[in-house]
Amino acid sequence: MLRKHKRRRGVVILVVLSLLVLFTLLMATYVIVSGQFRRAAEAFAREELLGVQPQKDLDRAMYQLLRDTNQRTSAVRFHSLLRDYYGEDGFRGRLRSASDLRDWNTDPDFESAGGFAFPRSGRQFRDLAVDNTSLRDLFGDSFVLQPTVHPSGFCVGRVLTITSGPARGWSTTIVGFLYSPGEVPVIRVLDFRPDQGVEPSWDDLGNAEFIVNGRPFSGAGVGFRIVDDLAATVQVAKLDAPVNLPNGMQVPAALLPHHIVRDEGGFALAPLSSPNSLFQGGSNEPYDAVDYQNMFLGMVLPNATSSLDIIPSLHRPALINHWAYELDGGGNLQIRDLIRDPDFRRMVIMRPMGPNFDGSNPEFAMAWGAYQQALIDSPGDYDDQLNAVLRRYINGPWDVDNDGDGIPDSIWVDLGMPIQTSPDGRKYKPLFAILCVDLDGRLNVNAHGNPTRFFGNRPGPTVLAAGNTGNYPKGMGYGTPEIALGSVTGNLQQLLLGRHPNGVPGAAGSDGLVANDPAFDLLARIKFFEEPQNYFSGVGGLSSYFTPPDLRGELAFGLDVFGRPVWEPIPPVLVESRADSPYEINLLEQNAHDRPFTAAELEAVLRRYDIDAAQLPRRLRDLLNLTDLENTRLVTTHSFDPPVPGTTLISDLADQQVALDTNTNLRSVRELISARLRQNGVADAEMPRMLRHLVPAEVLMGQRLDINRPLGDGRDTSG
Repeated sequence: MLRKHKRRRGVVILVVLSLLVLFTLLMATYVIVSGQFRRAAEAFAREELLGVQPQKDLDRAMYQLLRDTNQRTSAVRFHSLLRDYYGEDGFRGRLRSASDLRDWNTDPDFESAGGFAFPRSGRQFRDLAVDNTSLRDLFGDSFVLQPTVHPSGFCVGRVLTITSGPARGWSTTIVGFLYSPGEVPVIRVLDFRPDQGVEPSWDDLGNAEFIVNGRPFSGAGVGFRIVDDLAATVQVAKLDAPVNLPNGMQVPAALLPHHIVRDEGGFALAPLSSPNSLFQGGSNEPYDAVDYQNMFLGMVLPNATSSLDIIPSLHRPALINHWAYELDGGGNLQIRDLIRDPDFRRMVIMRPMGPNFDGSNPEFAMAWGAYQQALIDSPGDYDDQLNAVLRRYINGPWDVDNDGDGIPDSIWVDLGMPIQTSPDGRKYKPLFAILCVDLDGRLNVNAHGNPTRFFGNRPGPTVLAAGNTGNYPKGMGYGTPEIALGSVTGNLQQLLLGRHPNGVPGAAGSDGLVANDPAFDLLARIKFFEEPQNYFSGVGGLSSYFTPPDLRGELAFGLDVFGRPVWEPIPPVLVESRADSPYEINLLEQNAHDRPFTAAELEAVLRRYDIDAAQLPRRLRDLLNLTDLENTRLVTTHSFDPPVPGTTLISDLADQQVALDTNTNLRSVRELISARLRQNGVADAEMPRMLRHLVPAEVLMGQRLDINRPLGDGRDTSG
C-alpha cells in the first residue's frame, strides 16, 4: 500500500539559522579578540609612557656614554667614550659591485696610476674597491677621495666594518690604501677572520656599505684652531676657537663643554672642512685626563675622605671656578658678570639647575632656596647667595654615592629621556648619576707581580767576594711583573699562583714545572726568540742582548769598585732561562692553562657594597685586603694601550696646512711627510714609493716606531 510521505517543512530555516548563529559567533569572536588586542596595545602604549623601566633607561644611558647620541638635550652629547677614542675623522661609503671586487682580487697583478703593482696576496689580504660617489663623513657631508687631499695610505691602521648586506658586522684592519687607474680608491684590508669556519664571499661584499673609524688618539682637542678665521694663511694652532655669546662676547668654545645650548646644524656641527668647526682639531686628543676635553672621566683619590678628594664625571669644579670669579682692580676676588647669566651657567654646568630641583641634596637645596628668595627680596643684591650656590658646585658635597663607600661621588645629569608617569600618576624626569673612572695607573693583578719568586729553582743568596753571601734585592726591572702586589693582599703567593693553576705561566705540558726544560711555551718562543737561553753560560748564543734580560726577575745587580755593572749569574745547570717566566701568560685570550682574573671578579671588588654583590665571583675579592678601603681603588684586572703614537705634531701640521691652503686636519706622520713631499714637487703617483723609502713600515701602518729596528740609510756611511 502506498503511503504518502508528509512533506518536511522548516529544514531550510534551520540551516539558515545555523549559519546566522555561526556568523554571530564569528562576529562575537572578532569583537572580543580585536577588543583584547586594542586593550593590549593601549596597555603597551601606557607602559611605554607611564611604566617604570629602569633597566631600559640604564641601557639607553650606557649606549649614550659609549657611542654618543643625537639627542640635543643630553648632557653626554659629544662626550662619549668612542668619540674620545676615534674622533670625527671617520667616513662611510659603499663598495663596488661583486664582479668588480672579484676582478681586483683574482685577475693578474694590476698597476696603480703611478705604476705601483698590486701583487696578489694569497688571500692574506683583500683589495676592496670603493665607490667614490658614495662617500660621506660622519656629519653627512659628501666628499671624494683624491690623491691631493687624501695621500696614499692615509687610512692605514684604521678599522673597517661592513654595515649592510650578508657581511654586516664583519670588521677588519686596513693595511693599505692606493688609487687604481682612474683614481678609483682601493682599500687593502686583512682578510676577514672566519666566523665558525665561514667567511664573507665577494657576493656578500658587493655593493655593501661600510664605515671606517677615525684614527685613535690623533686629534688636538675640541675647540682647536689651526688657522686664523679671517686670514687663512696665519697659523694659530691653539685651543681657542671662539664661540659668540648672545651679548656679542667671544669666549673659547673648549671651555664651554655643555653642548645642549648649541643649535643642531650650526656651530657645533659645522663640517670638518670648515675652519670654524668645533671639531676641527678632533675630540680624540692623545691623552686622557680629568679635564674639560674628557668630561666623561671622573677621579676618586685612593684615600678619598670627602667630596674635595673627588671630581665627578661630567662636572669640572676648576672650570666653574674659572668662570665664576675674577680679581678686581684692588686684587679682591669678585663674581664675574658672565656667571650671573643662567644661560651661560648652563654652558659650563651639566647638573640641572631648575629652581625646584635639589637632587635630594640638602646642601644644594639650602643654597638654591636662599638664592631664589634673594632674587625676589633684593634683585640687585644677591652676591652672597649666588656665591653660596657656586661654592656648592665647586666644593660639593655631590649628589650620589655610586661606589657605596659613604662619600657622594657623582652628580645628577639629564640625558634627554622623556618625562614619564609612575603608576600612581606622578610625572617624573629620569636623571642619571654617572661615575666613569680610568682603570689605568692601577695595580694589575694579572700583569703585575712575579710568581717565579715562589719557585724552588731560583738563585739563593747572592755570592759576594771571598765566598761571602748577601740578600740583595732581586730583579732589574725588566717589565711589569716586577711591580709588587704585596701591599694590596694578605696572601701574595695564593694571589699570584691562583692565576696559574698549573704552577707556571703559559701552557702546561710544554714546559712543565722544571725551568731547565728546553721546551717552553710556543707563544714565549715566538715572543722571546731574540733572547739567550742562558746569557752567562753562552747556551744558545748571546742573541741580541748585551746585558742579561732576567725575564724571571731573579738576579741581583750591583757595581764593582770601578763603577762597572755586575750581574749575579744564572746557575750553569739552568739551560733554558726563558721558560716559565711571568711573561708567558696570555692576557688577551682565555685558555685552559692560565686563569687570569676576570672583569666579573673585579666587579665584585668595585661593587662589594651592592645588594647583589654576593652573586658575583669572589675569588679576587677574597684574596685582596679590602679592610683597607684604599685597596679597592688601587687594583684592576684589565689595562689596554692601543699601539698608536698617541701624539699630534700640531705646529708642524699647521704649517703644512697653511702652505697647502687646506682645512683638512692632517692626523699622522705619514700625512705630514706626504704633504711635505707634495710641496716639494713629488708627484702623487710617486708617493707610495717615496714613503716606503722614507718612513718605517710600522709607522706607515699607523703604529709606533720600533726603536729596536735597524736605524740608518741602508748603507755604511758612518765613516
